[in-house]
Amino acid sequence: MATPPSEVPWLRPLWVRIGLVVFVGVWCLVEWLWWHDPLFQWLTIAALAYAIWSLIISFDRTPPKDGGAGD
Repeated sequence: MATPPSEVPWLRPLWVRIGLVVFVGVWCLVEWLWWHDPLFQWLTIAALAYAIWSLIISFDRTPPKDGGAGD
């Protein structure tokens, strides 16, 4: 089973999650404004929607149970 984003240590800081969403958003704009490839236009919209949902909206902000210690 896949690890939820809230359990990945390097995704805990808000600035990292926002940076990833901005990166995908810029990629989406490049596809729509310059490259005009319909397949990748819709793929990047889907990736942007997923990134916004999983990294910003539904991200579990509670601290991990193990105190953030690695394996």
